[in-house]
Amino acid sequence: MRRRKRTSKNKRKRIIMSLFLFILGVVVIGAISKEIGLLITKPVEAINKKYISDIIREEDIIREKLNKEIKKEEIKRIDKELADYRAKIRAEERRNNNQKIAYLTFDDGPSKKSTPAILDILSEYNIKATFFVVGNMVDTYPDIVKRTYEEGHKIGNHSYSHNYKYLYQNPKNFMNDIYKTEKSLKNILGKNFQTKAIRFPGGSFDRYKASTRKVAADAGYNSYDWNALNGDAEGPKRTKSQLVNRVKETTKNKNEVIILMHDTDAKDTTVQSLKEVIDYLISEGYEFDTLE
Repeated sequence: MRRRKRTSKNKRKRIIMSLFLFILGVVVIGAISKEIGLLITKPVEAINKKYISDIIREEDIIREKLNKEIKKEEIKRIDKELADYRAKIRAEERRNNNQKIAYLTFDDGPSKKSTPAILDILSEYNIKATFFVVGNMVDTYPDIVKRTYEEGHKIGNHSYSHNYKYLYQNPKNFMNDIYKTEKSLKNILGKNFQTKAIRFPGGSFDRYKASTRKVAADAGYNSYDWNALNGDAEGPKRTKSQLVNRVKETTKNKNEVIILMHDTDAKDTTVQSLKEVIDYLISEGYEFDTLE
């Protein structure tokens, strides 16, 4: 009997001890978990704060750079507008004084070989010209367009397709082509770039183009034809001397000449004759200007 009572007492002790140890274990584990949690969260919070700080710093740097770039673009735009304004005043003064003015114009480019060669010659003489570009060629040679513009030459719009049948079917087709080229130029030269100088493929002389001329003028565009040329589009390929002689013929007795030439790669004799053409015009007392 005594033995049975002792056994029951020992059993209760073991149960109580087990419960005590269990409770103690729970408390200890809880405390350890809390400490571990603190150890884990503290570095994470520190990392998060550093990460956020780095992002803010990076944003400030980017914002500062953007502000500088925007200011640069704005300064460029203002400088360009002032230069254009001064050029207009100079041109008006020359007209009033009967000064002879020559506008060198090049159509249908840019091209891979002829346009860069022409730019080199113009740079050598420090002369600025007007390039009436075709949109699909603009998309083909964006770097040459950029060079032309950055060297101070004027960019005019000569349609996107140069497709007479499509362009002169109706004024809407013509204007859509103009707008398409305008978009290509903005993509390359920046959203602030604009040109209101256009040239109709084949010229705007024909009577059937009258309605298209009016629509273009109403949209704020200045259309330029020509009153002199080198003849590089007048039939079979012309020699260097033929081109020079044609310029001499068509500029004779004119104080203000807009000279039509082309800068496609097929017009290599235009490139070859350009220095002689420029030398002749200088000898005749012409100064050079660009179309607005």
